[in-house]
Parts: sequence; structure tokens; C-alpha cells
Amino acid sequence: MNIPSVAITQSAYNKLGKLVDYVLTIPLQEQPLRIGAMSSPCSSLIVVDLLYYGLVKRNKEEYAQKIINTRRIIQEMEK
Repeated sequence: MNIPSVAITQSAYNKLGKLVDYVLTIPLQEQPLRIGAMSSPCSSLIVVDLLYYGLVKRNKEEYAQKIINTRRIIQEMEK
């Protein structure tokens, strides 16, 4: 399988950045009082969600069936 890989990291030149096909770099800017302590994790989740939605949008039928199958499996496991 030739599946492209993506990393979200501070540098495209670190070990992780060199292993993947695409690197989304994020800045390292620490606030003195850590006021934005929650903004970094939230921003990362938004990026991951956008990547997921983009993937699903390109392959709606395939992923719709996979989501249905996943829900069915989870329901079976909860019994």
C-alpha cells in the first residue's frame, strides 16, 4: 500500500519530519503565563479534524460504509 503520511510537528527536519511524506509545521511560542495552554491542543485537534473531513469528502461512499460498519461493530461490542 502506498499511503501518504502526515506529521504535525515543530520542524520538518527532525526525525519525524524526515519519515513522512507531508509535514505541517507549528510554531513554538510559549506564553509566559501559559494563557494559551488550551489553544495548542485545540488547534491540533482542529487540524486533524480538517484532514479527516478532507479525506472523507474525497471518498464519501467508501468512508460512509466504513463509518456504518464501525458503528455496527461498536454496538455489537456494547451488548
